[in-house]
Amino acid sequence: MSLSARNAVDKPHGFATLQSFRRLPGPYDEAKFNRSDEKPSTALPGIVEKVIKPRDPRDPEKAQIVLEGADHLYREIRIDNTLNDANGQAVALKPGAPVEVTVAADPEDTVKK
Repeated sequence: MSLSARNAVDKPHGFATLQSFRRLPGPYDEAKFNRSDEKPSTALPGIVEKVIKPRDPRDPEKAQIVLEGADHLYREIRIDNTLNDANGQAVALKPGAPVEVTVAADPEDTVKK
């Protein structure tokens, strides 16, 4: 973390107080300050309510997720129960697993509130 003193010469005897320092972006911190490339998003916590086996074995199984904070009639969604782990291996959700569902949009597809 790199620091810089602001207004240190304005302080008595040239001493800087803690409030006079601010964090400057370093090589890895710059992305935190430049978020113009990120999409507006929101995340909702949820729980895998059940895993639904397909009638046709060629179809993927589904995970039914209950979203916390969603309207009552729209709180359940179903997705293909196929995810990839950090190693790229196919994995599946278990019933009762806590999940986070993220909704993101391109900035040009949003309006200011």
